[in-house]
Amino acid sequence: MLRWLKGNGRWLAPTVLVLINLVLITLLLLQHPTIVAVPAGAAPAEPVASAGPSDSGTGPDESLSPSGAVRTSESIRHGGSATLSESASNRVDPSPTRSASPSPSVSPSSAAGPARLLAANSAKIAWRAEQGTCGRRSTVEVTDDGGRTWRKTRPGIRGIVRLRAYGENSVFAVGADAQCKPTYAWIGSPDGTWHRDQSVIWDVWFRFPDHPDRVHAPGGRTSRPCADHLVSFAATDDSAAALCGDGRIRTMQKEQAWRTVARQSSAVALGNSEQGIVIAQPSASCTDLVVRRLSLTGTGLAAGGPGCRPGAEERLSVAIGGSTVWQWVGNDVVVS
Repeated sequence: MLRWLKGNGRWLAPTVLVLINLVLITLLLLQHPTIVAVPAGAAPAEPVASAGPSDSGTGPDESLSPSGAVRTSESIRHGGSATLSESASNRVDPSPTRSASPSPSVSPSSAAGPARLLAANSAKIAWRAEQGTCGRRSTVEVTDDGGRTWRKTRPGIRGIVRLRAYGENSVFAVGADAQCKPTYAWIGSPDGTWHRDQSVIWDVWFRFPDHPDRVHAPGGRTSRPCADHLVSFAATDDSAAALCGDGRIRTMQKEQAWRTVARQSSAVALGNSEQGIVIAQPSASCTDLVVRRLSLTGTGLAAGGPGCRPGAEERLSVAIGGSTVWQWVGNDVVVS
């Protein structure tokens, strides 16, 4: 044994040190099993949006936007101006058909059909689309002659869930990309070109294209105001309103919880005006529908409103541009 130690002693000490280091490294890894090397500059994984609160649908589930920044207002300005002057390079020639009851490219009215979206800038300019799915590209139609003719535009997104007009000529849309992730697109005029801006999407209100009962608020919070049956949705910069399948109307100020402002409202649609949100509902004083403004800071419905309008109670959409009320009912767009 002594002879062996004399012959191999110079290798013994380094070997023992190596064995001790291996034991220490093994113990360290056992204490921290989840350590993973991340390349420098790699982007963090996008957080998974929450599934929302319980079926009561009484308040928001908080979820941070993928950008990590907490934003609190809806941004609809591009290049410092709400109204853009753009080229006509993407203009689609309108159909020559002119009629007070246009035949839109979308399917006829039916209770089982997709929800309709309508946004109006004025008595002349308005935009419309049908709420779609992530599986097909969406079309937005525009009129600049008060609804007599409509022409197709292609925003380059799928499954549109929101349209909002702003300024004199502009509109933005929220839909999905090819992976069904929420996507923002905007156009500055009826003759303009659609642009997509993914950086803006987390600053606006929208329904998730793949889960339309779930609402995203500026800043990243998500919620289900109506549990599993959100019928109609509209929003301003800082506030939103939801019409539930059981007739409730619920409103939310940014960074606050949803609250119910009306029960069994009989409302059929929510929409936007330049000043805020409007509602269409049957009324004892009308044979058809009454269109009224919705107070988001008070107790709900504002007194009075633009008055009675013809309409049906299924697949109707409503908007106000300036002082003009627009309604999309069946195959007709009624402007008054």
